[in-house]
Parts: sequence; C-alpha cells; structure tokens
Amino acid sequence: MRLRYLSDWRFQLRYVVYVLSVLAILSGVFLVAVTHLAGRMSHANEQLLGLGRDQVDLVHTIVEISAEEKAGADRNLQRTEQFVEENRSLLQALQWASWGFIAVVFCTACFLTILITHRIAGPMMVIRRLLRQHRAEGQVERRNLRKGDEFRDVFELLFEVLQRKP
Repeated sequence: MRLRYLSDWRFQLRYVVYVLSVLAILSGVFLVAVTHLAGRMSHANEQLLGLGRDQVDLVHTIVEISAEEKAGADRNLQRTEQFVEENRSLLQALQWASWGFIAVVFCTACFLTILITHRIAGPMMVIRRLLRQHRAEGQVERRNLRKGDEFRDVFELLFEVLQRKP
C-alpha cells in the first residue's frame, strides 16, 4: 500500500498556508519585540560606555588624584567595554537564535499540518470513491479507513446507507 501524505493537496496546502500565515504574523510580532528590546539594550550599553569614558576623562583632568586611582579608572573603563562587548555578542546570539527557532517552528508546523490534514483528506477521498462507485455501479465494496483517520463514524454511517437496497 502506497502512502501519500498529500492525498487532497488543494485542501491540505490551503491549511498549511493558513497555519503558516498565523505563525508568520506571530513571529513578526515576536521579532519586532525582540529587535526593539535589543535596540534599547544597545542604546543603554552605549550610554554606559559613554559615561565610563566621561568618568575616565574627568579623573585624568583632576590633578589631585593619584596615578594609581587614574589606573583604576582605566581598568574600570576596560571592564565596562568588555561588559558592553559581551552584551553585544549576547544580543546578536539572541537574534540569531530567535530566527533559528522560528525556522524550526515553521518547518514543524508545516509538517504537522500536512500530517493532521492527511487524517482528514484521506477519509474524504475514500468517501468520494465510495459515492462514485455507488453512482456508477449501484453498490459499493467494503473499504476500511487507516488507523488514526478521522470521520470513522461518518464513514461507517455512509457505508451502511449505501449498502441498503432501494
């Protein structure tokens, strides 16, 4: 027995498009929020870095401050620069991870939508065949649905109705 997952491709792909459209909208909102927050954090990082540089400039202009304290201010600026660079790397990794996660969600949703609609489209295809056979020959052969198919009760009721003699 050959298994085709796109037994009614128009029906199935229409629902794939519906699901992916909703996911695209939600993903867009998520990415806009992540980008906005990343922009705010980048701005805060730049302000922090600017304040650190201003502090070092101020410390170096004051004559009464010892060379050791000036060196301490320089070390603090280096730590601030390192912290800001780590934040930049983290933000970039977060954005790449978000895109990767969304791609995985899209692929998974596409695959699952095809599988789920296959459980609907398959029985509808068998029901159509039964109706065509009944129209052409006046009788139908017993067919079974696959394990996990939907509309099992509708199929059984239809088969009973088609088996009755007029």
